[in-house]
Amino acid sequence: VSYAYNKQLKRNPVLEKDELLDQKAGLGYTYTIKSKSIEPFKKLIKTKSPWAMLIKDFNFKLLPANFTFRTDLQKIFNETQVRNVTNDPIEIQPTYFKNFLWSRTYTTRWELARSLSFDYTASNNSRVDEPYGPVDTQSEKDTLWNNFSRLGRNTFYTQQFNASYTPPLQKIPLLDWTNMRLTYGNTYSWTAASRLAYNQGNIIGNTQTKQANGELNFDRLYNKQRWLRAVNQPKPRKNPADTAAKKAMKDLRGNQDTDVKAKQEKVKGKFDIDKAIEELAGKMTNEQLDSTRKVFIAEEEARLKAKKEKAKQKKKAERKKRRSTTPDVSDIERFSGRLLTMVKRTTVNVTENSGTTLPGY
Repeated sequence: VSYAYNKQLKRNPVLEKDELLDQKAGLGYTYTIKSKSIEPFKKLIKTKSPWAMLIKDFNFKLLPANFTFRTDLQKIFNETQVRNVTNDPIEIQPTYFKNFLWSRTYTTRWELARSLSFDYTASNNSRVDEPYGPVDTQSEKDTLWNNFSRLGRNTFYTQQFNASYTPPLQKIPLLDWTNMRLTYGNTYSWTAASRLAYNQGNIIGNTQTKQANGELNFDRLYNKQRWLRAVNQPKPRKNPADTAAKKAMKDLRGNQDTDVKAKQEKVKGKFDIDKAIEELAGKMTNEQLDSTRKVFIAEEEARLKAKKEKAKQKKKAERKKRRSTTPDVSDIERFSGRLLTMVKRTTVNVTENSGTTLPGY
């Protein structure tokens, strides 16, 4: 809430009185809503696969983010009385300048999702018409308050709507090297006709703006391929000691792998259930043998399943490790690769503007 009061009084040999009274009052209110995004699929989808992120991260909000209201009043009253410096028998009447303005502004913002938001702003200007001269009589006061209670006489109205949307391309593995932003804006305005030329009518108009901004990050695209990632990296410095140590480690790993494979061949044989049952035939009854056979079968199936899963995880880890490593490339390959991948980033901006003005409405 704000209020300002300003009064000025001037006198000189020509002016008997020049009094200016300026009053301003304002009221503003902002309400912010702190609401959490609703993610209906976040707990339903357990997988961490990047292909499921598009659905898993789906979110929305039911309430707008904020609401703002602002109203301002300004009342100006100026009275000027000129002196009769010629002593003529003419009574000089005072002149008056009066202006009573009222403006109201409404703003709201709604972030429907993390990638989608809306803004709306409306503004209205009006004028409270007053009788000429000082408001002294009761009828003049009633006229003033009647015009005030009707929120004045509208002279100008405008509204603006903006929307922005960022497609979730980053959550699609094949398109995560691209980025796009779409925006839309619309305005509408209404201007009242002058009271001196009321027959010419009012003026309305609107504008529209459409914009699309795209970005292609080729660096990120190149890094998806091992050879392209290698040619774009700085050439590593060769160290003879590191080369010898790497060769020795490779030979050692080769020997270890041979020993491990030999051991695995020894224990690779499948558990013979029938043979185990025959050994227990004289020690158990038929019912006990049947129960034991079922236990042996279940344990063997579990062992084979665990072995298969372990081999699958090992293969997956090796494939992931192989993709993360960069191969050795020659100087010619490095030069040719950098020549082919010299385009690193590209941006595309498209904007379309349009508008209409209609006088005499």
